[in-house]
Amino acid sequence: MKSIGTVLPRVKAIWNGSNWKQNTLAGFGTTPYQNPSGLFLYYRDTIDMSAFVVQNKTFFPANLEVSEPGVVQCGPTPADWFDSAGLIVMDIVSSAPLAVTDTLTDMEDNIFPGFPNSKIDMQFITYGRVNVYSANTTNSFPSLMSIISSQKFGSGLPTAADKLFVYRFVLPSAASAFVVPYLQTLDIPATQLTFVGDAREESELARVYRLRQSYEQKQG
Repeated sequence: MKSIGTVLPRVKAIWNGSNWKQNTLAGFGTTPYQNPSGLFLYYRDTIDMSAFVVQNKTFFPANLEVSEPGVVQCGPTPADWFDSAGLIVMDIVSSAPLAVTDTLTDMEDNIFPGFPNSKIDMQFITYGRVNVYSANTTNSFPSLMSIISSQKFGSGLPTAADKLFVYRFVLPSAASAFVVPYLQTLDIPATQLTFVGDAREESELARVYRLRQSYEQKQG
């Protein structure tokens, strides 16, 4: 069995009135999330698959291990979020790149990659997950967020691509209502994804067809 993996880094940020200012994490530098429109955060990376490609092998994913210790927090208190703290966090691993702006706009319209009205076909989504969080306030842990919905999707099909594209999209609620002084904070723990499977040769026709489909999706 073979394994490939990636880490979706921690989000630790404070709202400064126009976007999420990311704090520096000791030993990790500045968290590598981007702010395309202030409200959104997203992270993009790749998983190198060239070790399989040079051997003319296709990776067949079998199992996925997810590790994400920690808690999600919107703080410092519920009042700072006008008692309407909420988050949508979407993780995607695909064999073709996503258009970030289109994907974020689609999220607002409740459209997700691989589904109707999406610009990418489900067959290219190796793994997808959408977590929806809502405030779960307690006196001892006022910033705690709890999952109210967690949905996984994706085809899990074999891939002969030279790399996989990794994304995390974060859509907080209530930010448009924030007023001075800006105190709202956001903290989402890191997530480690490990795909366990087999890398083996397949028929030339099947491999060529798979590569062609991937190429056409990237060009589209």
